[in-house]
Amino acid sequence: MKSFIALLLISVFITPLPAKDPDPAAVQTASSSPKTGLYSTKEINTVKNYRDFLSYVKNIQGNTKLSTNSITIDQNKVVFANKKEKNLKKDKDNTPSESVHLSPNSGGVAFFDRHNRDVYFFDSNGIQLSRMRLSQYPNGAIAFSGPNVFVVHNCFEDSGGFEIYSSTGYVERWIDAGCITGYAFSTESNSFAVTTSISDASYFILYDAHGNELWKENISYGPKSQISFSPDNAFILIKLPYYWEFAKNSNGKDNLLRKKLYIMDIGRRIVVSEENYND
Repeated sequence: MKSFIALLLISVFITPLPAKDPDPAAVQTASSSPKTGLYSTKEINTVKNYRDFLSYVKNIQGNTKLSTNSITIDQNKVVFANKKEKNLKKDKDNTPSESVHLSPNSGGVAFFDRHNRDVYFFDSNGIQLSRMRLSQYPNGAIAFSGPNVFVVHNCFEDSGGFEIYSSTGYVERWIDAGCITGYAFSTESNSFAVTTSISDASYFILYDAHGNELWKENISYGPKSQISFSPDNAFILIKLPYYWEFAKNSNGKDNLLRKKLYIMDIGRRIVVSEENYND
């Protein structure tokens, strides 16, 4: 069963999560929690389940779907939302000389040049926003939003967690966050949510933009998660397309089940709902 879990975990960084437009050059002030305030406490308190959550989001942005990334990639090129294409750089032996990183809740894409360690940030329409030279090769996925550039480690190669980079490309801090199975930035770019496995337990953890832990909750273990903030950052939606229900004793059987979600109320630091979903 452990080998099966490992195979499922490999897919964590292959499938990008939903995203919004980034602006790595923007100057934003990080706070101790995501900014909220589009709706009153009374309206926030009406969210009790997934259906309520979708209605809440609909009232804010006019439909029941959270933002999705409209960028597609293959082995040779990236196609942006406006159908503009960018071919990937290749070496003389026809192998790619750059890697592509879609960041959750950013809507753009980062290209990492393996030869000079430069990262080029583009928005969803293929317009270059900025460039950064990293002090070392990133061991994992490059996640970015607003002024934030993180590298989420591949937990099969090292101790997992993520690194926070300065604007000059140097590692400011490493966060021991375990084996991360999903992650996303808030819409204000001032907080970072992850799902992770630490010492045989699974958690949702919310950090501020400096890597300080704000909130931690036990959740079911899933090899990959999909995390989305509501547009006003009042809630976090966590979807587990697959999750394990472990036997309570050695004679029992572990079961791999489908489609569980959690709705987290950021302001009150409570789990509003834990339920199964069908969409």
